Amino acid sequence: MEPAVHYVMTADGVRIAYTVTGNGPPILFCSELVSSHVQLEWSQPVMGPLLSEFARYNTLIRFDPRGSGLSDRVLGQTLDEFVLDIEAVVGRTASANSLWSPSSWGRLRPSRSRRVMPSKYLGLPSGMGSRAWPTS
Repeated sequence: MEPAVHYVMTADGVRIAYTVTGNGPPILFCSELVSSHVQLEWSQPVMGPLLSEFARYNTLIRFDPRGSGLSDRVLGQTLDEFVLDIEAVVGRTASANSLWSPSSWGRLRPSRSRRVMPSKYLGLPSGMGSRAWPTS
């Protein structure tokens, strides 16, 4: 099942595509930049089941960083610009506290955003679909 795609504007005027699926503690899933596509990845044989498992016990928040997927095509993708993308999505989804599940490239973003938005950052999950992740 493909979730509905929504859009949010970053502080510097870039439109970011995001989805929200499932119920439970919020998880912001940061995907690889080059392979991020919030709509198509649900039909992929590896990503689809992975995302479904995350959404099984959690509110899965996914976004396409600027320049990828359904987000605006813009050049220049600095770490600070990724932080703007994260801030916009977290601000729109009203996630008071979020666990962040980064991919290899995404690991840099949560650590930077944790310094910028400490009240929004809860931690990194230790395993997929775990109900034992902290919720506050």
